[in-house]
This record gives sequence, structure tokens and C-alpha cells, in this order.
Amino acid sequence: MATPKLKNKTKVSILIPLYNSAVDRLVKDLINQCNFIEEDWEIILLEDGSDPSFSSANAKLANHPKVKWVERNTNKGRATTRNELAQMASGNYLIFLDADSQLIDPLFIQNYIAHLPTRKIICGGRTYSPQPPAELSYRLHWNYGIKREAKSMEFMSNNFMIPQSLMLALPFDSNIKYYGHEDTLLGQMLQWKGLEISYIKNPVLHAQLQTAEEFIQKSKQAVQNLWLIKRKYPPFHHPVLKITQITHQLGFSLIIKRMIRTLGGTIKENLIGSPRPHLLGLDLLKWMWSLEQITSSSLR
Repeated sequence: MATPKLKNKTKVSILIPLYNSAVDRLVKDLINQCNFIEEDWEIILLEDGSDPSFSSANAKLANHPKVKWVERNTNKGRATTRNELAQMASGNYLIFLDADSQLIDPLFIQNYIAHLPTRKIICGGRTYSPQPPAELSYRLHWNYGIKREAKSMEFMSNNFMIPQSLMLALPFDSNIKYYGHEDTLLGQMLQWKGLEISYIKNPVLHAQLQTAEEFIQKSKQAVQNLWLIKRKYPPFHHPVLKITQITHQLGFSLIIKRMIRTLGGTIKENLIGSPRPHLLGLDLLKWMWSLEQITSSSLR
């Protein structure tokens, strides 16, 4: 008598937090790829207080039997949303994707599946269009993405796979409600626990650029978050924090802040209106914002 074939018990949950994003193309591309894998799968979308014009369109995606759409009327932030998605998931492996992602590899899902089973956290990375956007207001984000994010080997939450058991045991810090560095913290927390993070070439395209004004404002919020995290988690480290602490210890905080403020108008003019915005200008603004934080902080 032939031995019955055991059913593959691996299940992958693809989790996408939503805030004022249209994900019709992303979800359909994911469904098309998932139809070719042996493992069981599901897609869960969590609407984090989005405008009804977006949420009503996204709700229709749940007509597919393996897509679940959940709406929350109040915005709780990226960390809480990802934690709730992990709790909703029925899969033993989770793939987190940002809503502004676009699949560029027809084997994207299979590239992750090839690493199962695993106890590792696997990051696929992100990339940007090789062509600069025609509208100058988007050049800063594009330039930063091409030169920094696409080359980064730091943990980023826009595209990664993690065993559900690890995600539930080490969730994002839900006290971080605003933009910036909740994923930097999680990456370091995983390392503090001795957990391995692997980086593979499986990027998604960052398809929705922010205007320079939006990007600068979010960068400022991210610097503020660095200090919120540092106060709560003293081992937390980041290059912006390091140079700020050195500057402060040497007694140069005031003069550096004044110098950057003097150049502030010229810096922002370049970042917002130039076809080739200089990232050094953004770095200087981050340094100034961080120095403003440390002068009001107990961390010296």
C-alpha cells in the first residue's frame, strides 16, 4: 500500500499595512505569484485610519478568498499596525511589505520560499527607478533612495520575512507612533537577542515618492524618534546620535547649530528645487535637528 503524501504545513502570510494607499496592482501581482507555490498562503491588509476614498477601493480586494481586508478608523501608526497584522496572521512565516511597493521580479515570492524552513530574519531590500523623476520636487527622495536606501545593509521593514513566533516574541515598539526608525530599533533588538538577519537580493521597487517638503519633514520626525528611542533603549546606536554626542561633548553644539541655521535657506533651496539635490545638505539639517534634541535631553 502506498504511503500517503503528507500535506505541506508551511503557510506564508503576506502582511501589508495601509494608510491612504491604493494596492490593487501589488495585491494582484502577489496573488499571481502565490498561485505558483506549493505552500499555503494568505494576504492580510490592515487599513490604518485611511481616507474612505482609499479604503473603499482596497476593500474590494477581499473578494478573493485568500485576501483579508481589515479596517481601523483611527490611525495608530506603523509599529502598532504591523504588530496587529502579525497577530492576525495564521501563517507560521510572515512577509511584510509596504503599500508603496511594486514587484519587479516574477519570482519574488519564490525567492523567499526557497529559504524555508528558517529561524532567520530575511530582508529583501528596496530599489528605485534608474530614471530620475521629471518633477524636481521628487528628486530629493529619489536621490536619497538611490544613493542610501538601495545600498543599505541595515534592517528595513518595507520588505522582510520572519517566523511568526519571533515576530510575536519581539514585536515593534508600539509607543513609536510617528514616522521613523521603529525598524532600526527592531533590527537592533533582534541582534541584541543574538538572532541572525540575512540580506538577499530580492528587492521591491519603491513606487511612490514623496515631495521634497514631505521628505524633509519626515526626516525631521525621524531624528526626533532617534532620541525618543535612545532615551528608552540606552544601547541603541545610530551615526546621527554618535556625531551629535561627540559634538556636544566637545562643546561645539551652539556654534554648529548657528552655522547650519545660517545656511538653512540655501540648503533647503537646493534640496527642494535643484535637479541634483545634495544629500550633504540633508545630513547637515539632521545634525542640527539632533543637536536641538540633545540640548533638551538628559542624555549628554
